[in-house]
Amino acid sequence: MKGILPLSFLIVLFITCNNPDRSSEIAKIDSLYTVLDTIAVNLKEVDTAGIKTRNTEYWDNINEIKKNYNGTPGDTAWTIVTQYGGIKKTFKKFLFNYHFWEKEIAFSKEQLDSLKYDVENNLITKEDFKKYFKGEEEAVNSLNQDIFFSIKNVDIYSGVFDTLNPKIIKVIETLKKEDAEIN
Repeated sequence: MKGILPLSFLIVLFITCNNPDRSSEIAKIDSLYTVLDTIAVNLKEVDTAGIKTRNTEYWDNINEIKKNYNGTPGDTAWTIVTQYGGIKKTFKKFLFNYHFWEKEIAFSKEQLDSLKYDVENNLITKEDFKKYFKGEEEAVNSLNQDIFFSIKNVDIYSGVFDTLNPKIIKVIETLKKEDAEIN
């Protein structure tokens, strides 16, 4: 009986020493999950159907202008067409990257799941955690910045499109009218 108490104490001490508190590391991982969830929500809130509609209308209008316009720098139509031309890359790039970003968010969550599992089961050292976490943190922050910048750009250029599109339509109508008068 006298030997059981010291043996029990040694077993508890051994278990305690081998299971260090990793709650601060888990909290850091959870904070990246929160960032990823916020990124996903922000991405889902974007009106992709509206962007697709604007993009299609943009290209239809540009094709009409290419068929009928031979303006010169300085005229009013040229200024409007030039400003309008700046829109093309923003919508196209956003639509192209949208599904890629969704996959990146999912992949980052899988990486965090793996890292969290390793930490919870003491499969990696604190030094390895720092290295792996730093890589995941950089990836999440880079993704966040990229998506945030693209969403802001789409918002800005949607406003530009909404302002310039009625003017472009008038330019196209004028060009078609002039073309009809010539032919």
